[in-house]
Amino acid sequence: MDDWQRQALDSNLIALADSLDLIELLPFLQQKGILREYHVDAIRKKTPYEARLEFVSIIKRRGPNAFEALCEGLARSGQTHLEQALRSCKSPNQPVEINNGSGGGGQLMECPEELNSNPQETKLQLVKTSAEQYYFAESILFSDVPMTDGLLSWLKVKNEGTIPADYNTVDCYKHSSKPKGLALIINNCAFTCDLPNRLGSDIDCKNIYRLLTDLGYDVIKKHNLTAK
Repeated sequence: MDDWQRQALDSNLIALADSLDLIELLPFLQQKGILREYHVDAIRKKTPYEARLEFVSIIKRRGPNAFEALCEGLARSGQTHLEQALRSCKSPNQPVEINNGSGGGGQLMECPEELNSNPQETKLQLVKTSAEQYYFAESILFSDVPMTDGLLSWLKVKNEGTIPADYNTVDCYKHSSKPKGLALIINNCAFTCDLPNRLGSDIDCKNIYRLLTDLGYDVIKKHNLTAK
């Protein structure tokens, strides 16, 4: 999908989330091969508003033909106001006022001209300034479907290693020794006061003993110890 197409979806995200009708759109895009069955299932599991956000985030990951197929589906399902708003984002225009048929309305925001000159700069500005980007990023990160089409790099998700930057290989405790250490298990199941016996604690003790032994520790087990 082209940058301006993603930008068009971002700029009109609130209007799409408020008024998009998915009833005819989902089977049409599934027939076109843009959506698969697991996409449709993931969308239908959500509330209507969340489903529309999920739908937009999925469309952005469905390749170069997804935007045109979406516009065609919008036209076929009588949602020409949304189709025109998305297509008009290729050239800067004024925001279009829509009515969703139930008395409510929304702003269809157009892409600013200064953001179209540099696609890379556009993405950074959208991330910093667009309120809709928050909902877009949230729907991406918590999506039930695979993420493709470069969106992780767009959102600048860092692939951090598991070793801290200040990790000291000289002073650290080395786990290559055998045994790795000494472990003590104290299992008190009988008490001198009126407390009842702890039934089943022997099973817990065996499981912990097996775990620590498998990890390479020498394990000592003690039962019913007192403070003396």
